[in-house]
Amino acid sequence: GGHATVRVSSTYNVVLKYRRFDKSGTAQNNDVPQQELDWNEQWVNAGVRYTRIPDRGVMNFFGFGLAFFNLEGSGVSRVLPPTADAADNKVSSTGFFLDFGFGYPLAKKVFFTIEIEITSAGIDGSGGLESSSIGGILLSAGLNVFPF
Repeated sequence: GGHATVRVSSTYNVVLKYRRFDKSGTAQNNDVPQQELDWNEQWVNAGVRYTRIPDRGVMNFFGFGLAFFNLEGSGVSRVLPPTADAADNKVSSTGFFLDFGFGYPLAKKVFFTIEIEITSAGIDGSGGLESSSIGGILLSAGLNVFPF
């Protein structure tokens, strides 16, 4: 995945994130291999982020916004509860995300960052934090470059 932010004011940014998760495996029932399962998930987060970039020391940020999910694969109808949305092994859903983190300066406009993100979307018209929701908690580390 990756993300981009565009500064709106000195501390507020518009953030756009893209993530992809793919998994394949064989389901087992009583130690007997059953069917091969595929799970292909893509999501886009769009929102607002408050970022404090100090003259020196640690940077911190937090953000929130909307999450847009697309799932497909044979695992969708087997893992998710039976709904009209999951019947064709494809689900499109919307929800929300919250994130926060901090960055340690490596150079004038380059920060090593650690981020925690909570993302959730309901399926078949349900709320975002119910038992029939998709998403999860993401812990990531990377580099943020502020060229402007």
